[in-house]
Amino acid sequence: MVSPTKLASAIPLDVDLSDAEHDAVLETALLAIASDGVVHPNEAEAFMEIAARIGADGAPLLERFKARSRPSDARLRELASALPSSTSRALAYRIAYVLSLADAEASDGEFEFDLQLIDALELTQAEADRIVAEVDKAVSA
Repeated sequence: MVSPTKLASAIPLDVDLSDAEHDAVLETALLAIASDGVVHPNEAEAFMEIAARIGADGAPLLERFKARSRPSDARLRELASALPSSTSRALAYRIAYVLSLADAEASDGEFEFDLQLIDALELTQAEADRIVAEVDKAVSA
C-alpha cells in the first residue's frame, strides 16, 4: 500500500482553482472514495493530504461524506459542469485516480466510477491514460 504522503505528492502544487473549483474537485475525490461503499482510513488520510496540498480544508467535506452512499452519475455531471477548464477537469481525474490507489484494493464500484468520471469530465481515453501513467510513475518513483 502506498503511503498517503507519497500519493499526495502526485498532485501538482501549481494549479490555480477558484473556490467553486476547489469544492467540485474535492467532492469528486470524495465520491471516488465512496464508490466502493467503504472509506478506508488510508483513503481518508490521503484525501486530507491532497486537500491541504491544493490549499483547501478537507476535514468538513470528509466528515460529511463518511456516511454517504455510492455516487450518482447525475451528481458527477453536476460537479463536472463546475469544472470549466481542462486543467481543473484533469486535476479532478488525477486526484480520483490517486485516491483509488490508497486502499490497494480494486473493486467493481471503483471501476464503474472511473468510467463514469471519464465520461462526465469529457476526457478522452488517451487523456485518462496519460494521467494514469503520470500518477503511476510519480507514486512508484
